[in-house]
Amino acid sequence: MARGKTYNATPSFAYQLNNWLSIGAGVQIQYAKADVGFSLPTGLGNILNIAGNGWGYGLTASVTVTPTPITTIGLLAIARRSIRKSAAR
Repeated sequence: MARGKTYNATPSFAYQLNNWLSIGAGVQIQYAKADVGFSLPTGLGNILNIAGNGWGYGLTASVTVTPTPITTIGLLAIARRSIRKSAAR
């Protein structure tokens, strides 16, 4: 049996420097919760159960270039984020 949920929010902002160039930045906030169980077909229930939850944080940065009225090019960078784990209660 395995169950997991994640919730992610990315508040961000952008600023248009001129008619063809915009920049942006944001923060990623993520909460994860997991419950994983392992059992054998003996009817004894779960032999091993791992459960936990944690928060993760990261950054984003973006650039948008519009060289012509019909062409838009975007670049997004996402900094690696890791979840800080804690045991479920």
